[in-house]
Amino acid sequence: EDLNTNHYAFFLSAYASYLVGEQRKEEEILEASNKMDKALIVNRNLKELVDQMEKREQQQQPKCNVDAMHYYLKGVVLRELSRDSDAIEAWITSVNLMPYNWSAWRSLSELVVNEKMFLYVKRKLNTHWICDIFVAEVMVETTEFYNAHEVIKYFNALHLKLSENLHILGQTALVLYNLHKYDECIQIFEDLLSMDPHRIELLDVYSNILYVKERRKELSYLAHRCMELYKYRAETCCIVGNYYGMYGMHEKAILYFERSLQLNRNFINAYILMGHEYIEMRNETAAIECYRKSIELNSRDYRGWYGLGQTYELLQMYCYAIFYYNTVCKLRPYDYRMWMALASCYHNLGNICMSIKAYQRAENIAASHQNSNNRQQ
Repeated sequence: EDLNTNHYAFFLSAYASYLVGEQRKEEEILEASNKMDKALIVNRNLKELVDQMEKREQQQQPKCNVDAMHYYLKGVVLRELSRDSDAIEAWITSVNLMPYNWSAWRSLSELVVNEKMFLYVKRKLNTHWICDIFVAEVMVETTEFYNAHEVIKYFNALHLKLSENLHILGQTALVLYNLHKYDECIQIFEDLLSMDPHRIELLDVYSNILYVKERRKELSYLAHRCMELYKYRAETCCIVGNYYGMYGMHEKAILYFERSLQLNRNFINAYILMGHEYIEMRNETAAIECYRKSIELNSRDYRGWYGLGQTYELLQMYCYAIFYYNTVCKLRPYDYRMWMALASCYHNLGNICMSIKAYQRAENIAASHQNSNNRQQ
């Protein structure tokens, strides 16, 4: 049977070719001597794969004869080639044909970088309950589209429809974490662990909260539990790193964050936490490198931008700090703390007018949050 007409055979062949190219790329990166050479190394099979897929689509007219996994893999390849708009179209086609491929939804959510793109994608998606989960995923990643209470309202409605869905519960915890509602977040993580005692996903976030709240006993128990169950998971190494960081053992904490990155080099939380530890050790150069790497992996994550702003503020390089704080304020426009940081830098530069404007914005947001909380009570 022709490879182009057998969906399973074509996908397995194309995916195997993609993986072979990725393996060769990783080997070449390991052998490269400097960062410039590493940055130029790519998967050499990508262009050939795209040509094969586009040729197959032309042969399989109408396009509905091409299966969802074809378009999913096409999106993966196109994204590797930095053709993001084409990748979005491929993934939209894929999820409309097969809504239960969560990998396609997750990949699509990572390319929704602004509100205009979000509205465009929503218009082209078929009506399906899993689309509601996709919207929730985008809400978690792109808090600049909504204020805090809109996000919480949407998640509460979604939780009523899918009350036993642990993924929704985990994403709710992530929203509350981003809003710094730590007590509510801890309660959700405790509920999650009671329902799924062997869970590891998002427990690195839980450990961040325990670290901030200085709950040493709970963090110690969590670290020991994860080491017993999942010793070689990136999340576990981050949890143990937080444990050592809480006791001021910064070198050992960094060692575990580095181990986390050996297990998953794209694990953003490890870069962020390692940057924090370097700040504690007054190694600003290493901290900046960590925060920059986190931004490369996900430019929508405000923590990397905020970390850079704080680092340059510590170095009294206020113009640089203002640049990064301005980006943070675009990503987190409803967080008054970001505007306070920006106002402080303007004040240190002697720009009193801009400082007052930023302080006023922070005051208005804080007052708005207080009024909303009073109405809810």
